[in-house]
Amino acid sequence: MAVTKEVYTATATWTASQLATLFTDAFIDAGLMIDWYDSFVNSSIENRILEITYDGSKTYGKAYYWFMFTASGVSVSVASGWNTTTNVPTGTVLVDYFSTATNTTSNHASLVTGLATGTAAELVRYTSGSNSAYSWFTFRNGATPTPFFIAPPATTIAPWIDLNKVMFHHFITAKFFLHGLASSIEYYSVYLIGRSFMCSGAMRLSYSDAGLYYQSYFTLGYTAPGNVLNNTFSNYNPGAANGKLILVPYGFTNTNPAYTTNYQPVINGYSYSNYITSAMPIDFGVVFNYGASTFSYGDRIVVTASVEEWEVYGFINNSSVDTSKALIVSRVV
Repeated sequence: MAVTKEVYTATATWTASQLATLFTDAFIDAGLMIDWYDSFVNSSIENRILEITYDGSKTYGKAYYWFMFTASGVSVSVASGWNTTTNVPTGTVLVDYFSTATNTTSNHASLVTGLATGTAAELVRYTSGSNSAYSWFTFRNGATPTPFFIAPPATTIAPWIDLNKVMFHHFITAKFFLHGLASSIEYYSVYLIGRSFMCSGAMRLSYSDAGLYYQSYFTLGYTAPGNVLNNTFSNYNPGAANGKLILVPYGFTNTNPAYTTNYQPVINGYSYSNYITSAMPIDFGVVFNYGASTFSYGDRIVVTASVEEWEVYGFINNSSVDTSKALIVSRVV
């Protein structure tokens, strides 16, 4: 099935409040919320809180995604609880939240920075046609897209994660890298706190180590080798990647005699995290392209014209025909 695509635009010259409205409308239409759990302004920073319930029967079954919007950027952090009267997170500092400061973005992780109000801001929503609980978003202020995904309430969390002790959250960003002739798509969960299921059981650093709370944590990734004769493992070794990458099944006649025709599939129904058991819906895909062409947001990967077409919303470019080009795509036809 194809996705539903909708574009939300703030025309120049937009304000921080108008930027926040893009996310408001897109998140409501995606079914992530009916409205923000909390919404307020402090020192010209627009604060917005998204509450998502992953298991309402558990002590830490809810996650609070804390957005900050300014005229120059969008940033996010997480908390295990939130007080709508005092407009601050609840619990224990450095465990359930990192900071209560609502007038600075310095304690948040940046989603996008260096925005220009004189250029239109655009947020694009791709909602799955096969499972409407799932949506990818892409933000643009100019040509470069920033794709991200928020794990919906329907996410099936791994059974060994005890939400009576830790909290689950996934604000996923897609990053793209080159490793020699290979490229990779790597998914990261933005922002960690002491209560985060990813670090609570193994943290040895002091809670006061601020660096711990800004990092993005690798959840899963995919890679494909270069398209050259005598391609060696070093051509597609993930090398500096922050976690294990899955080598996807690509076959080309000049590199593997087992293939009599080139095989370059769109990988769909894939997982984006080792911490969940539910796969991404089948109308979201991963593909590695070979050729001299470069890609832009909105380009199409055409499997069969007017029958199966995929739109590019995240990519890495390289002009070499021997280098794999990592793309994330949504099926639009």
